[in-house]
Amino acid sequence: MCSSDLSPQVVECARQVFDIAFGIDPQEPGINDLLTDHHLLQRSMVQPADTVIDIAFRVRLGYSPLHNLRARIRLRSRLKLAARAVLGRS
Repeated sequence: MCSSDLSPQVVECARQVFDIAFGIDPQEPGINDLLTDHHLLQRSMVQPADTVIDIAFRVRLGYSPLHNLRARIRLRSRLKLAARAVLGRS
């Protein structure tokens, strides 16, 4: 039986069942090379709002710095709106 955690037992389980396997750790960039273990491949998900530039970054870096920047800007905007709502300012 396979567990959802990445451990030596899970990797071995994947080796027995699959020819290749992808990791889902969001902290790891999605860069692979010819020496990458076929059962520990990294990935980067293309998001619906990604542009061609985002995809190029994902191919080259394994992540999109623009996607991360846009996410921070959205968070900052939401925090500003929440502060205005709480403080009663418009």
